Amino acid sequence: MREAGHITVEAVLGLITPLIIVGGIVSGSFTPTESSAIAVVWALFLTVVVYKELKIRDLPRIFGTSIKTISVVSF
Repeated sequence: MREAGHITVEAVLGLITPLIIVGGIVSGSFTPTESSAIAVVWALFLTVVVYKELKIRDLPRIFGTSIKTISVVSF
């Protein structure tokens, strides 16, 4: 039961992400772009602080890879 409770808490935290996106847009609090940016910050917080799947020192490499991919697609 303890493990099931832990898994449920982790799932609820992750499922807040779509609520941020849709809820922010529908309520008129955010534009779609702002909503996605806030969802990205929330997902980064969950990944680094709550789930501890990434370390802060990994972020520059990840951001660099993302920038390269985005620049190729944009070009």
